Amino acid sequence: MFHSGTTRLIASWNALDAGRIPPRARFDPLEIADLLPQMFLLAREGDRLAFRIAGEALRDLFGRSLKGSDVFGLFSPPARPLARRTTLQAVRDGRPMVLVGSGRSDVGAQVPLEVVVAPMLGADGTPDRLIG
Repeated sequence: MFHSGTTRLIASWNALDAGRIPPRARFDPLEIADLLPQMFLLAREGDRLAFRIAGEALRDLFGRSLKGSDVFGLFSPPARPLARRTTLQAVRDGRPMVLVGSGRSDVGAQVPLEVVVAPMLGADGTPDRLIG
């Protein structure tokens, strides 16, 4: 069972265009404003996905601004290929995907994580952004 925030983001994405990739212009982040600190927007440039926007909770989690950095750099080297395949699959299939894993806290404790990646269409009709 997914976290309630994961479920809400996916439901919001699905409601935009009946389960098809919605145009980015139709997404109103204020409809899920309480999730914004945990959300991000990625710009797709070929196989590279860079943060355009990352909420305060993500900045606090990683201890730095993520703007402009490659999202796959946040994954451990062994997990990067799976994260890349899953994210690009979301774009190819035109549906949200959820990466499930764990991170480590400052004191070494494992922390469960869910990362949603949901494609959005740009003005030219291609999926050039992902929200998560």
